[in-house]
Amino acid sequence: SSGINAEYGDHRKNYVMSFAFQFDLENDVYEFAYCFPYPNKRLANWISKQENRNVDYFYSDVLCETVQQRNLDIITITSPENIQPQKHKRVIFITARVHPGESPASYVCEGLMEYLLGDTPEAKALRDHNVFKFIPMLNPDGVALGNYRCSLMGFDLNRHWTDPSRWAHPTLEATKALLLEYNDNSCVDLDFYIDIHAHSTLMNGFMYGNVYDDSDRFERQAVFPKLLCNNAEDFSLAFTSFNKDAVKAGTGRRFLGSCLSPRSNCYTLEVSFYSYTNQNSQVIPYSVDGYIELGRNVAKTFLNYYQLTPQAILPSVPATAPGVNKTKLKAHLRDEVLMVHRQRANSNKASQLSSGEQTSSKNAPTEPIYKPAYYDAPNSNSTTSLQSYIKQLRSKMAREMSQKQVPPTKEMMSTPNSTIRSHLIQTSLSQQLHPTAISPPVLQKLRAPTEDDNPSSPETERRAKRV
Repeated sequence: SSGINAEYGDHRKNYVMSFAFQFDLENDVYEFAYCFPYPNKRLANWISKQENRNVDYFYSDVLCETVQQRNLDIITITSPENIQPQKHKRVIFITARVHPGESPASYVCEGLMEYLLGDTPEAKALRDHNVFKFIPMLNPDGVALGNYRCSLMGFDLNRHWTDPSRWAHPTLEATKALLLEYNDNSCVDLDFYIDIHAHSTLMNGFMYGNVYDDSDRFERQAVFPKLLCNNAEDFSLAFTSFNKDAVKAGTGRRFLGSCLSPRSNCYTLEVSFYSYTNQNSQVIPYSVDGYIELGRNVAKTFLNYYQLTPQAILPSVPATAPGVNKTKLKAHLRDEVLMVHRQRANSNKASQLSSGEQTSSKNAPTEPIYKPAYYDAPNSNSTTSLQSYIKQLRSKMAREMSQKQVPPTKEMMSTPNSTIRSHLIQTSLSQQLHPTAISPPVLQKLRAPTEDDNPSSPETERRAKRV
């Protein structure tokens, strides 16, 4: 049984909902979700399903590993002719789930990918004209732990695009490196970067864009939202805005908008957690299908933007066209990932030499480079707690920042002990629900709560001060 009480008190003028729930069945597992869940396992199953289709226009790879050694998946959807190294490419780069609690973003992203993978003439026209790159889950650790906005170490990743750390923000660092590589490649036009989010106060779907001094660029970036408004009844042009708020300076949209080529359009695509208002002023609650449909409409808008004319597709076309060497094409895509990691390995080596550290063969990256361990992960026999492991990562960050002569922020170095204890509890719960979600070295670091974990005990307060 549960009771819900909405209060309006001294909470920065925000409403707070509290409820009591009676766990009456000891052997049952109870889960609470803010919106329709989209866990790591669903994405893994979706990728596996697409790979089993064996089509020549879908490719998946691992861009890097997270702090807890989960894969950061990168998906490429395009016609095989566009993968050749010297072929001129028009790239559309889309990310989602940098905030793990915003699960509607994953459904929008899935709808977009599903449309591009379809057998329709429109989908083929888009695949022939563009290379679509997706990172559908930019914060896999946060999703697995059940966090709402932050990563394993308590960071809002969408405020660290300016200078991400390979120790604390490895997914951002690798994604940023790949985007900048595309930007510098003369064979690539990076036309779009779109980061998909969910919004907790506004309704409908809408976009945020940047403000530019170049009037032509500013007007050009207003085109796509207008076209999307014509295709999707749940998209609101009235809620769409273009800004340069200082508080958003570290977001993907703001940072990439300031450093990518003027030809690149950078947006944040938001969708409401709750509902949208249609043309008849009816309030319609969002469903899973509603989120997926918004993703499809985003894909259709690219057709309008590029003024593509779909051609009829001949029937009985095999999934993989004869003469197409998919293994060779995947190797070309792998080279992009390898290039990013070579750059990162060289950067790490230079950092070690400048600080007087010796690079040992034990900690050197091993093949395959595209899936390296670029942090010193404790071995499986280690008794190091997750608390000590996070403290070790913070020390690496402090050294990294001192080499750049930038003082570490309070957020980097002062995560409360209660936050770490929360991560221990959440990670243990994730392991119970999804036994394969966490790798063995990480499980070795987890321990059962003890009396010392009592937040009111003097020992806990002393440890918190030391942390």
